Amino acid sequence: MDQNHSDKPEGAPACAQNADADAPLGGAGPECRNSPRRKLAAVTRLLRGKPLETVARELNVTVARLSEWRDRALVGAEAAMKERERDNPPQH
Repeated sequence: MDQNHSDKPEGAPACAQNADADAPLGGAGPECRNSPRRKLAAVTRLLRGKPLETVARELNVTVARLSEWRDRALVGAEAAMKERERDNPPQH
């Protein structure tokens, strides 16, 4: 009865219907493309401590590809943090 440890049964379709950060996500196949939202959800799972190999397997992507998504997301986040704040903050 150990099969109940996962919401996703073995042999389930590679594409997930939503991009919930805690749910297994879809993979990259000819009929399924990973949207920016799915990629960000996968990266978020990694940043929250999910093992790289586990997430890659659930997404049906290579560890190298998933690592690239994470690296690109972190570069984008770093660039966003470098933006200067406005001299006059908006008044509410």
